[in-house]
Amino acid sequence: MYKIAICDSNKDDRESLYQLVQGYDPNASITILKKPDSLLKEIQRKGCIYDIVFIEVHFGTKDGIEIADYINHVNANTQIIFNTRDSQAICRAYSTRHAFYLLKDQWNLYLTDALDAAYHNIETQDTDKLVVSFNGAYTIMAQKDIFYLERSKRITMIITTDGTFKTSANFSELSKQLNDNFIVCHRSYMVNLAHITNFTRTNLQLSDHTFIPIGRTHYQQARSAFKNYLHSFLRIRPDMEKEEPSITAYSTPYS
Repeated sequence: MYKIAICDSNKDDRESLYQLVQGYDPNASITILKKPDSLLKEIQRKGCIYDIVFIEVHFGTKDGIEIADYINHVNANTQIIFNTRDSQAICRAYSTRHAFYLLKDQWNLYLTDALDAAYHNIETQDTDKLVVSFNGAYTIMAQKDIFYLERSKRITMIITTDGTFKTSANFSELSKQLNDNFIVCHRSYMVNLAHITNFTRTNLQLSDHTFIPIGRTHYQQARSAFKNYLHSFLRIRPDMEKEEPSITAYSTPYS
C-alpha cells in the first residue's frame, strides 16, 4: 500500500484530486494537507514517509518547487508530481527531480500517466531487503526505509520509517545482507548514507532529525563514504569538497 500526500491550498482541487487518486488505487493511503507548512512540519518531525507527493507550484509566499527540492533531499525515493494551473513554471520545475508535471485542467488526460510514471519509478527502485529474527519471529524490511542501527547489550535495534525492530545479530552478521549504503560510524552505530542530512567531525544528522555520534577511529572512512555517496547520488557541488569541518548534504530554509 503506497502512501500518497496531496498538498494543495484549493479545497475543490484537493477533494477532486483525492477522488481521482482513490479511483486509480483504492488501496492507497491518501493524506490531504491544506498548507505547505503542514507538510514541512510533518517532514521536519519524522522525515518524508510518503511514496508520492502531489504539490502545487505556488502557495502565496511559499514556493512548491523549493519544497519539492527539500523533499528530494530528505527522501530521494519520494515521487514528486507537480499539480498546478501554471504552465509557465515547467522549465523551472525541471531543476528539481520529479515524476510528472501535471496541469489541473488536464487531469482527465494525464493523471493516469502521472501515477503510472510514479508507480513505475517506485517499483523499479532499490528493492533490497533485510531479514532479521528476534525471539523466534522474523521481520522483513526494505533497506531504504532504515535510518540507522544501534548495538547495545547484545541487541541491535533497527530504526526505520515504520518503527523500531530488534535482533540479536551483530553488525558483522547484518552487513552480509546490507547494501553499500550502510556504514559503521561508531562502535555502537551503523547508518544509512541515504538518510544523512548533515555531517560534522563529531556527529551526523539523519532525515528523522536524530543525531548520531561519529567515533574518532571511524571518521575518515565515514567521511569518505559519505562524500562518494553525495557525488554518486546527489551530485554535490565541487566546491563543497573544500568545506571543513562540515559537509552538508543540503541547505534549505525549511531545515
